[in-house]
Amino acid sequence: MRVENRHTSESAAKRGILAGASLALIEVAGGLLSNNLGLLSSSLNSLIDFISSIIMFIAVKESSKPTDEKHMHGHETFESTAAIIKALPLLLGCS
Repeated sequence: MRVENRHTSESAAKRGILAGASLALIEVAGGLLSNNLGLLSSSLNSLIDFISSIIMFIAVKESSKPTDEKHMHGHETFESTAAIIKALPLLLGCS
């Protein structure tokens, strides 16, 4: 991954983490203060998005590392693995 692409991807992932944390906090606080079950349910979705953003940030950071002796073809598979991990909570939430 080129340096400017890596920086842009990391920056977007950081903004996603910040937005997810803010939204989850606001929804939890609003749901608890108003005793609104719908808002609390929505906050669970926002919390899953927040966790997914953290996973993607780690994946972007790891996938941008250069090849080494253990990973001769690079670290790009981290993004694919993170996408699968990110999909698991969504699948569990649907059932």
